[in-house]
This record gives sequence, structure tokens and C-alpha cells, in this order.
Amino acid sequence: MHKQYPPFEFRFFTDDGHGWLEVPLLQLLQMGIAHEISRFSYMKGDYVYLEEDIDINVFLSRFTNDQYTLEHFHVRGDAPIRQYKRFRWIGGISDIEQTA
Repeated sequence: MHKQYPPFEFRFFTDDGHGWLEVPLLQLLQMGIAHEISRFSYMKGDYVYLEEDIDINVFLSRFTNDQYTLEHFHVRGDAPIRQYKRFRWIGGISDIEQTA
């Protein structure tokens, strides 16, 4: 029997030049892939905004739950995400945790 998981809800943000998938930092930690996320992704609070070229694929290639919804938000010009802190993984802790 196929195990049923609760649906995940993700938000995908785009602006006129790029896109990012919002993923909880805890989820990246639980999946064991936080160290694989590049500096081209951003972070704010408990969320990481995975850039669309490489980091989203790192995440989706390991995400095994096919029960999810995706909500898309588009911003004209530059998205506020571009002003967030760059994601950095240093020695097992994120830059968020270092500065908290």
C-alpha cells in the first residue's frame, strides 16, 4: 500500500529576471541537503529561497513526496527577495544561526 503524506505547500516567486522556491530551512536540514545549496539562494527568517537554475533541482531531485501544491507570485521589476541575505552554510550551521 502506498503511504499517504500530508500535502506540502510551496510558494514560487518570480520577477522579471529570475525565480525562487520558498522552502523551510528545517526541511533542507531534515533532507540533509542544506550544505548543497549555493550562495545564489537567499534566506530570511526560517525560510530559504532556492534559486531556479540549480538549487531548486537539488531540492526537487531529493523531494520524495508527490503531494504538494505550488502557488506562484510574480513581481514586476526586482523582487524583494533580492535584498534578503545570501544563503551560506558554514560548518553545520547556517549564517542565520550564526548571526541570531
